[in-house]
Amino acid sequence: MFEDINITPNMKNALQNALDSSRLSHAVILEGSDEKTREAAALAVAMHLLCKGSHRPCGVCSSCNKVKNASHPDLHIIIKDEKSSMIKVEAIRNIKALATVLPNDGDKSVFIIKEAQLMNVQSQNALLKIFEEPSPHVSFILTCPSKAPLLETII
Repeated sequence: MFEDINITPNMKNALQNALDSSRLSHAVILEGSDEKTREAAALAVAMHLLCKGSHRPCGVCSSCNKVKNASHPDLHIIIKDEKSSMIKVEAIRNIKALATVLPNDGDKSVFIIKEAQLMNVQSQNALLKIFEEPSPHVSFILTCPSKAPLLETII
């Protein structure tokens, strides 16, 4: 699954083992490497979580294809505000609202927060409230070059 993605062997093994055993935490941080690699790894995890095939991810079912095209209704990708250099608290509040809605097309709703280090303290605190009482149908994937800027409570 992660063969074509240039992430460390430790990260590959940890992710693959967690996914294969259905023991992936409701929130994971993908750190290091370059932005494209982190995004590819996050989409691979999302594809696994949303796949409807018998062997996950199958790469050919409608859900896998929708994830590849970033058009899956249960995949939500959060990026920094166009007019700002941060991910603002309003974006996180939107996640909170979406996280209460049951998935449309799959068993899960997956939220990828790209460049999570760009969340300000207010955003991180708002996200922490969602993390503390996660819905069973929601998964979060945070990507960042380093988790150092994140609050310890988020990590």
